[in-house]
Amino acid sequence: MEGSITETFSKFYIMMQILLVEDNANKALKISTVLDSIANCKYETAPDATTARRLLIRSFDLMIIDMNLPERFNEVPKESKGIEFIQELKASQRLKFPTHIIGLTEFENLFEKYQSAFSEQALVLIKYDIKGMQWQSILREQISRIEKALMEDEDSGKFKADIAFIAALRTPELSALLSKNYNWIKFKLTDDPSIYFKGEIVLEDKRKITVVATSLPQMGMVSTATTTTKVISAFSPDYVIMVGICGGIKGKVTLGDVVVADLSFDFGSGKVIKDDNEQEKFEPDFKAIPLDGDFKEEIIELSTQKKMLREIKDGWKGNEVDGEINLVVGPIGSGASVIANKEYTDKILTHQRKLVAIDMETYSIFYCCEYANSPKPKALSIKGVCDYADHEKNDNIQKYCSYVSVETAEYIIKNILKFNAP
Repeated sequence: MEGSITETFSKFYIMMQILLVEDNANKALKISTVLDSIANCKYETAPDATTARRLLIRSFDLMIIDMNLPERFNEVPKESKGIEFIQELKASQRLKFPTHIIGLTEFENLFEKYQSAFSEQALVLIKYDIKGMQWQSILREQISRIEKALMEDEDSGKFKADIAFIAALRTPELSALLSKNYNWIKFKLTDDPSIYFKGEIVLEDKRKITVVATSLPQMGMVSTATTTTKVISAFSPDYVIMVGICGGIKGKVTLGDVVVADLSFDFGSGKVIKDDNEQEKFEPDFKAIPLDGDFKEEIIELSTQKKMLREIKDGWKGNEVDGEINLVVGPIGSGASVIANKEYTDKILTHQRKLVAIDMETYSIFYCCEYANSPKPKALSIKGVCDYADHEKNDNIQKYCSYVSVETAEYIIKNILKFNAP
């Protein structure tokens, strides 16, 4: 659906291609004035969704779209049409999804309504002001960022990242990360089907670090290992951080807690034999990989900072979640399948009594970092507990757990990890 990064660069050096979807003639004229001031761009205007579809059989580097849009020019605009049209493009096999999208609306209620939806997809929504000029500066700044991203390393799109984030699921795990104001830019690499997001985090001392994020094409350890290997090769990160959700061990953690892995192992590693009674028996052979010792003790110390954890919970804007957040540092076991069986987790506990959580990804992250070429990155797995790895699944708090995972990761990045950023 989306052009490769090399196709984007090829188009850019001829002229950056922009589609403006706007039904209000006066507003379209003012936006056009901004676009006319940008030397390296060529734009076309569509007054409605129907016209935009006809144009989107071709690729565009950027689409600027009004939220309050009509299906056809002579029809009454619909306040949800803009966001619906973006969702339609994402699902379409025929139309070309623009490399970047900027939304515009002059209505305060629409801005508040759709701002989070745009952030979760790493898209930009700008508040248009019929009297003010600030929106023009913001629009120019966003187009400049996109222009810079398109120009960066035209041969492959690869760059050096300080941190690579990997999430198992696009929603809610990666969405929670993309909702952070890290100035995300979506991009693709040559001959790589994965979709990546490049951003920046401002540290406490005002230095900026470069981050990249992606999610897995499917859940599981093989998919995680493949994606992690690609990310390390393409971006040479100093840290690879897994964020998202996991199953916790009842009695060791509670729902909504954050778990940081101090070691990880593959609980499916071992040998299947037959015992003296010809019954099948599994002999485990867990080879654990530990968390890097440079920051392990500081993360353990972080678990005592109840005020910080309370502030994270207070920042949650969704459904009410009972209890306090605890930060638990302990072993995370990974396996090839989702576990919804307490008896199975009890068997794992007999061989790793300190186990606090299980998932399908952490061990692959640790393994790929441990055996990467030098300079190898350091692995971190920071996850929110959304169930107890038994038959009583609790999908209602997955968004909350993704949120606390990402917020804890940000705190660790800004207060514990070390960077050589200028």
